[in-house]
Amino acid sequence: KELAARLVHGSSPRADRKFIAVNCAAFNDDLLESELFGYKKGAFTGAVHDKEGIFQTADLGTLFLDEVSEMSPRMQAKLLRALQEGTIQPVGATETIAVDVRVIGASNQDLQRLVRENKFRQDLYYRLNVVEVHLPPLRRRPEDIPVLLQHFNRLYRESPPLQFSSEVHQFFLTYSWPGNIRELENVVRMLAATHGEAPVRMSDLPPAMLASKMQTTEPQFQTSDYRQAFEHAVSVFEEKFISFYLRQNNGNISKTAAEIGLSRPALYQKIKKYNLRL
Repeated sequence: KELAARLVHGSSPRADRKFIAVNCAAFNDDLLESELFGYKKGAFTGAVHDKEGIFQTADLGTLFLDEVSEMSPRMQAKLLRALQEGTIQPVGATETIAVDVRVIGASNQDLQRLVRENKFRQDLYYRLNVVEVHLPPLRRRPEDIPVLLQHFNRLYRESPPLQFSSEVHQFFLTYSWPGNIRELENVVRMLAATHGEAPVRMSDLPPAMLASKMQTTEPQFQTSDYRQAFEHAVSVFEEKFISFYLRQNNGNISKTAAEIGLSRPALYQKIKKYNLRL
């Protein structure tokens, strides 16, 4: 999430200004308020001097608020006012300070659901939700895994690079990755530090990953209607099947179509249907 926020910042006219990231879940109410808005000397015990808040520090730049859903209702109201008015009021101050900050909020929870459950302010949600960026979990974008493997391999292994067996490659494409990209990065980092020149095999992976492979779970269906469930299962298979062979053939349409037994127009139609990247 933070990487995506940094890309937004770096691609904007504010790129030469500060980018500051704050994890809202890491602070209690009072501490988060003083961190975001600052405080005046004597505002509370230990406030021996004025302190500039992060909003002021990020003026004309970007402030990334991660896990914004963890804010208390009181802090949500204060954030709403800051966004609405373009001003902040440090703790213990009587005057407000004008700020111009792009705020990017992120959450691993469904904010719309929290709004419906009265756990997140509706007005704050709509104030934040100007442009919505949905980041699917890694398990839903297996086409990114080979690229990420290559990137982390270069990052953590100078020479020789890690080689992965076909079984490990296939496992990585179907593994659920509960820790998302960080988990993939840490697996590559561990292997880069401990593995030799031989190709990485299943037995070389962390025990927790291997345990997940052994687990059997009840299938989950989105509907009890047989025809709809069948069509959904076919679509899931078809998307993964075509995506896999496109990767194997480096996006070559003609080669992939011939290999899997589809015409080029039919393959193009499937690529468009599933929004596959070449």
